[in-house]
Amino acid sequence: MQGIVYRLQRRPAGWVPTEEEIEAYGLDAEVVAELREDAVNPQPRPVLPDLKQRPMAELPPLDADDQTPEQLDLFAVA
Repeated sequence: MQGIVYRLQRRPAGWVPTEEEIEAYGLDAEVVAELREDAVNPQPRPVLPDLKQRPMAELPPLDADDQTPEQLDLFAVA
């Protein structure tokens, strides 16, 4: 029942809910059928990449563009 109550927990390969669990939690018949198929011939789970990212390198500040006139008036409210 632990695997049903806490859905994010990984269930062991070949796990199938009991008839009592199916009735108590109202599990979908298609889901139960998929679990039973997987229990007969379990497929190895793919290895997921590590999601930890390295901190981004700090970029130097950009130089000011003093050759182009500012166009703030384009956003002015009429």
